[in-house]
Amino acid sequence: MYKKIFFALLLFVAERLYPQPLSAYKEIQAVDSIALTKSTASYFAKLYSKTMLQIEEQLTGMDTATRSQIRKLEIKFSNCFLRACYKYTGSGKTDSTWKTYFETSGLSPLQLKLLGINAHINSDLWQALRDSYAIHEIQNISKTVFLFHQSLLHIYKEVYNEAISENKKIKTLHTLSLGLSEKFGKHLLSKWRKRQIKLATLYYFKQNRFEQKRKRTDRKKVRIDNLIIRRL
Repeated sequence: MYKKIFFALLLFVAERLYPQPLSAYKEIQAVDSIALTKSTASYFAKLYSKTMLQIEEQLTGMDTATRSQIRKLEIKFSNCFLRACYKYTGSGKTDSTWKTYFETSGLSPLQLKLLGINAHINSDLWQALRDSYAIHEIQNISKTVFLFHQSLLHIYKEVYNEAISENKKIKTLHTLSLGLSEKFGKHLLSKWRKRQIKLATLYYFKQNRFEQKRKRTDRKKVRIDNLIIRRL
């Protein structure tokens, strides 16, 4: 009896003195499981699974503190998508962020991937930032999010190549712009990232401006959704 109590106390102290590093293993497994299904969610999940593995590969060369900062965001960010999936599986409905993705019929795999990217970056990211970092950390996360963003660019290249091979309009745009359309897409991703950091910062420090900017961002997200559905 006393031995069990002693070892329990020893384990408790060890966990406090030598905390285990954060791991996104559970989230990666969950996204992989969805990717293997034939559900609507699987199209974005396949893409997202590659993104998470790319992040993990990138983290291997970083120091412990940086890995911890990025992994906090990785876990919160992926859970935004997972919650939307579980909610839709359970009720056939989901929140406004993912409504277009899950509840629009007749979409191509490419459209679903692009809608997923739009929902996840333009609506989920600021919330993941808010939930990952305390008020004293939020103003100094630009570098962390930039490092996180680098992994997204690897996947962007894959999606862009798929788009020009499968969609005549995008292929024509790529040809006529001499490839500048690819660079413009990267510019948009960077712009979206900075906007989400701004939203997360305003949430803590300027609530009135936050609400105004969030509503504008939501409207932009809807416009992009409509462009993906109607023009591609």
